[in-house]
Amino acid sequence: MRRRAIRLLRKVEVSGLAEAVATHLEDPDSEVRLEAARYLYRTLDGGGSSMLLQQGLEHDDLRVRAAAVGLIAKDGGPDERTLLTEPLLRELIAYEGMAAEEVHLEAARALSVVDWPGRNDLLTALMDDPAPAVAERAVKSAGQTGDRAFVAPLLERLQAKDGREEEARRSLAAFGTRIQGTLYDYLTDDQTDRQLRGRIPGVLALEGTQAAVDLLLLSRGRVPVPVWHEVVCALSHLRQQSRSAEGGGELEEAADRERGAANDPASDEEGPKNEQAGRRLRFPEGAVRDAVRDEAARYAALGQVLHLARRRTDAGSTSSSSSEEEAPLAPDALRDARRRSLERLCRLLGLRYRQDDLHNAYRGLTSDDADLRSSALEFLDNVLEWDLKRDLLPLLDDPDGRRAAGEAAGPFDLRDMNHWGDALAYLIERNRHPKLAVRALRAAAALKEQAPALRKKVAAAARHHPNADVREAAEEAADPPSSDPVSERPVSSVR
Repeated sequence: MRRRAIRLLRKVEVSGLAEAVATHLEDPDSEVRLEAARYLYRTLDGGGSSMLLQQGLEHDDLRVRAAAVGLIAKDGGPDERTLLTEPLLRELIAYEGMAAEEVHLEAARALSVVDWPGRNDLLTALMDDPAPAVAERAVKSAGQTGDRAFVAPLLERLQAKDGREEEARRSLAAFGTRIQGTLYDYLTDDQTDRQLRGRIPGVLALEGTQAAVDLLLLSRGRVPVPVWHEVVCALSHLRQQSRSAEGGGELEEAADRERGAANDPASDEEGPKNEQAGRRLRFPEGAVRDAVRDEAARYAALGQVLHLARRRTDAGSTSSSSSEEEAPLAPDALRDARRRSLERLCRLLGLRYRQDDLHNAYRGLTSDDADLRSSALEFLDNVLEWDLKRDLLPLLDDPDGRRAAGEAAGPFDLRDMNHWGDALAYLIERNRHPKLAVRALRAAAALKEQAPALRKKVAAAARHHPNADVREAAEEAADPPSSDPVSERPVSSVR
């Protein structure tokens, strides 16, 4: 409350309270001390403000010195920032007494505005500080420096599981278009950690640029399905931002509320979190249509797999000895994968049509209520262009995948799946979902039919798979290596 009150006085430029505010320079709360120093710096005349800074930097209480350092980092000009010397900041960072966390935090803040040789080493060390607030502030400062040397350390923290990845995402986004090529390389590199690849689309979405849209669409067919799901969500987020710029009803009102909160003089935020928010973006029709058709083909193929799995289960093909191995490919697991494909399909359609309408359609299509499903189909029939609804509506009107083979073979050039082995081969070779591929390989290894050639073919096709887990599962599922040429056949390219 004290911090917000002093901040409000500074924002609305209330003068004449310097003496009262000065008493808070030794407040036990570091943020209150910083706000008090900022108020005095803004309200005192030139000579008084310079004296305030000098006295603060020479104060016996290290907390006051840290507040002066933070003040210079936030409000100081080029001349004042020359006072942030390397010995001074090293002394603050080395301090281990009471309130050490507060002192280290202000040092981390100051490192964002200095440029001397030892800065990067100090800031990198603070990014791993045991105090979460200090580490988060250091990560933010790394992005504010604009130094590309911090891109790799920030990417390492982006894939962390300690809750600090959000600040790394914002810091990477602060680099803007300068590192988009690097981010795209990591996004599409099969050797990059899966978790890191899945978080890069969020960085591009936060940038909110047309180049980000283009790169995300360009990644189609170059990333596995779980990463593609994050790409589609990022595109959906960018479309929402763009719609707010076009006057998108509730979305626009939400954006107005967010901007209003950011501009509240008493708010704890320094300003809008994303300066790109609200920029009008283009979603090229051709690229979006291609993405829609690819996802529709995946949805249709998963429908065929689901139908075969259900038929196999109904026939009692899963014996007690193999049920544990085949359980991952039970109809419920495949139905969940197909539902996520439908979600992506609706999100992609939302890049061309109203997002809220497509979201409601998705909810209707996934409902157990037949009337809601019928209403959703009727809505899509009225909204979609003729060629899209001609190809999509028969698939969407088939929740169990029973007619997928007949309805999708022509429009989406799908191969027939007449046997369970065909379904397993699809999941391993062409679906681009590593987890489903691993499960399919385990199911292939547990097949009871006398089909060793099929088992060998399925396992061998995955030996060159880019995913290490799939390769390991293939080794476990395969027979000992033979001279059969099929064992050397590389995995086919999949979109």
